[in-house]
Amino acid sequence: MLYKIGDFAKITNTSVKTLRFYGDIGLLIPERVDVFTGYRYYSDEQIERLKLIQRLKDLGFSLGEIRKNIDNLKDDIFLSKRDEFIDKINDYKGKIKRIDMFRSQLKG
Repeated sequence: MLYKIGDFAKITNTSVKTLRFYGDIGLLIPERVDVFTGYRYYSDEQIERLKLIQRLKDLGFSLGEIRKNIDNLKDDIFLSKRDEFIDKINDYKGKIKRIDMFRSQLKG
């Protein structure tokens, strides 16, 4: 079954603007585009692809990273993102420590 972009947006709880953007950047290309009206149509299978995109975004992947890797998701991609977050956590821990030290200096 094919859905018009508005219907697909409602089903997936995604804005039409987002769907158009995803199509424009090659992330979620409509199943069919009517050559006369320009209407975009999406399939049932694309619901799952959009859910995957949303899940990857929620995990902190950029749209560029998703577009590059979505058709070939391997463990190293996730481990790399995990390492990136660990580095950020460590950076924040260092900043928290420096803030606490500075607060102590101001009080003393």
